[in-house]
Amino acid sequence: MANLHSDGSFIESSILLQEYGLLVGDRAHLPAHPALSGGYLGLGTESATVTKTLADIGSGVAGTISESGAVVPDDFNPSTVSATVVRKGKGRSRSDFLKTYDRTGMFLEQALAFDAASIRGNTIVGMVAEAAATATADVTPGSGSSLTWAKLQEAKQTLVETGQQFMDGDLLCVLHPKQWSNLETAIIGTGLGDALTHTAEAYNIQYARSIGYQGRYFGIDVFTSTRVPTANGGADSRGALIAPGGVVWAEGLLEDDPDGFMDILDGGRLRIERERDASRAVKAYYYNFLIGVSLGEDARVVTITSDR
Repeated sequence: MANLHSDGSFIESSILLQEYGLLVGDRAHLPAHPALSGGYLGLGTESATVTKTLADIGSGVAGTISESGAVVPDDFNPSTVSATVVRKGKGRSRSDFLKTYDRTGMFLEQALAFDAASIRGNTIVGMVAEAAATATADVTPGSGSSLTWAKLQEAKQTLVETGQQFMDGDLLCVLHPKQWSNLETAIIGTGLGDALTHTAEAYNIQYARSIGYQGRYFGIDVFTSTRVPTANGGADSRGALIAPGGVVWAEGLLEDDPDGFMDILDGGRLRIERERDASRAVKAYYYNFLIGVSLGEDARVVTITSDR
């Protein structure tokens, strides 16, 4: 039985919360990926810089000590990483949501949840791409040249050679759709097709309703975004391969307004507010969330520059 707001509008909060929770709980949802969860700094308020101290635990080796010799201790070498939390907002007019109503006029909560989750996911993947593009290491087939699987493997090998530790599925690659299209063409050229690419787990998550996710290839989860930065005067795209800790991020929680018509989702990470304009007889929806993304440890990111 439906509940109603004081203005007569349908309260979709409980169903919306469930639908949104299913979407963001999927492993293919970007913030849940190990490459980003490993760089999570925590919560902060709007405009606040969230800082975390990292130690070099596990990076040293033991030396050979002469008989009756003393071990000279050395200090840990901590470093700090930080991200500044900003507010991101998106407005939708009622006309944008006409497709989310069924023929009886009832709102389809799953459509609203998917729109909200997609917008937040799209925003985060773009911010991740922009932050990762500032890393030092880079592989490229040459300006204006198509990306190849050999170059993707070279980027992975670069991380291995710098001593980065990761397991299958820990790496995240963000590419421009044109870069991805070139890789798909390269798959066809091998004659191996999907036999070259997918693990059993990738089949399970490839079809998740996560914007930009293309599947797992050579243990690398690949996402695409048109917000991948340009390079070489716009001729190329600068995608990136990211190991855990290569990109860091922080977020904030939004509080409910008891006087407003809104839904607080994902433990306060997303707020959907509804605004009624009686003079125009229309209603608008607004998404708000707090997020900050920046480059973490430079050695854990390799940029990939190829034709746009």
